[in-house]
Amino acid sequence: MEAIQEFISILKKYNLTNPKAIKLPFKNFSKTHDLFQFFLTNPGADETKAALEIFQKRPNTLPFHRAKNKLMEQMTQALFLIDVKKLGQTRPQQAYYYCWKNLCAVKILIGQSAYPPAITLIKKILSRSTKFQFTSVSLECYQLLRWYYASLEGNKYLYEKYNRQYQKVRQILEAEQLAENHYTQISNIYLTDKSQRNYLSQLAKKYWTEVSLFMENCDSTRLHYLGHLINVYAFTCEGDFYGAFLACEKAIHYFNQSKYHLPYIINTFQNHQLICCIKLKDFERGRQLVELLEGKIKTGSFNWFVNRNAFFMLAMHSQNYEKAHEICRQVLSHRRYRYLPQAQAEKWTINHAYLHYLIICKHKDLLTAKPSFNHKKFLRQTPLYSKDKRGMNVPILIIQILIFLAQRNYNKVIDRMEAIQKYCSRYLRMEDTYRSNCFIKMLMIIPAANFHPKAIERKVAPLKAKLAQVPLEISPQAYELEIIPYEDLWETVMNILAK
Repeated sequence: MEAIQEFISILKKYNLTNPKAIKLPFKNFSKTHDLFQFFLTNPGADETKAALEIFQKRPNTLPFHRAKNKLMEQMTQALFLIDVKKLGQTRPQQAYYYCWKNLCAVKILIGQSAYPPAITLIKKILSRSTKFQFTSVSLECYQLLRWYYASLEGNKYLYEKYNRQYQKVRQILEAEQLAENHYTQISNIYLTDKSQRNYLSQLAKKYWTEVSLFMENCDSTRLHYLGHLINVYAFTCEGDFYGAFLACEKAIHYFNQSKYHLPYIINTFQNHQLICCIKLKDFERGRQLVELLEGKIKTGSFNWFVNRNAFFMLAMHSQNYEKAHEICRQVLSHRRYRYLPQAQAEKWTINHAYLHYLIICKHKDLLTAKPSFNHKKFLRQTPLYSKDKRGMNVPILIIQILIFLAQRNYNKVIDRMEAIQKYCSRYLRMEDTYRSNCFIKMLMIIPAANFHPKAIERKVAPLKAKLAQVPLEISPQAYELEIIPYEDLWETVMNILAK
């Protein structure tokens, strides 16, 4: 049902939810019409509720599936009626919708052998796709033009002209696709396995060397955007956050000088700089970047949620827990939150868990905050990151122990410690999760010292010294692994045990 709800939210945004206004072929009081109206007025409902309400049957029946499929088809048609100019879209956004919508029209015209209007429309599309560097659109247009002038009109001059353009744009697209292939490979591993930093750093360096050769001879915005992101990854995964900050600065300078100035690209690199500031503990510069980024990214967009996560981490690392609580509440209550990809949604669940821990610890900054986190549900629902054995599984295991500790459920703490001991021996390696390894060993001392604060402090002293030898600023492990820096987190542990 998420697909239908997402469709309806888009149609609603552009005032296209009146079937008569958009001329959808609903019959009055038809089941498809009823289904549309049901989800329009019940945005949070699932398909079971919809099927029972409209068909008085479960959703696995044929009539319900037919109505659902028909509704999807009709709403797809309605998308082509969107007027992007009405809601203040930027010129590149307007051009994007114009090109793709009209390219679909070209395909229909060619399918009907209406070549003169198709060719006229293709040339109009090309003027915009070239201006805004929509390479794949331009390639499609040049392909159709060279085919038309070679095979149908037999115009050698125009065929050779468009063929030359086709070959030139094809090379640009191949460079963009190479960069995209490299970037997505790195990004996928980075997001789902936080532990492979050394491998990713070497891979990113190799890919940057390869892609930068194409960047020297091509001004493609997408190529340079992906190339610079790969370069940032190379520094980030190595633990060189000052180098990553400078790599972002280099990218920002390039795009500020480019004639294809796109603010969202610059904002992306500024967000990466914010992450660098968190790792480097340069909180003042981080706050300046927050002020710079605030309001520049569309609320509810994917990049907005990514941006909020960086804001949240800055607040947590600078011990501004009240601000972190405000950000988390803003994100979790946003209507677009339920449409987030699973990995991103789970990240916010983990963030919420750490705030919940501070609340039940009665931290002075959160005394008025009320617990709203379902700990039992959290234990059941971490399917994606639970496969990430040396990555985001680490903060999950840590916070589970800490919540039980705050609840003084010592039997559960001991049970978890036995599991985490096996986990450490299997998955945590010294070179890429050194700080996490130290902190987990510190936690394991708690039950071994019979939960006695003075005995614990005495026994963890060597581990605390090891942790201090590799501060967060120089640690190569992902900054997301420490929702709260381990030094600060250990203070809360000792405060609990001292009570």
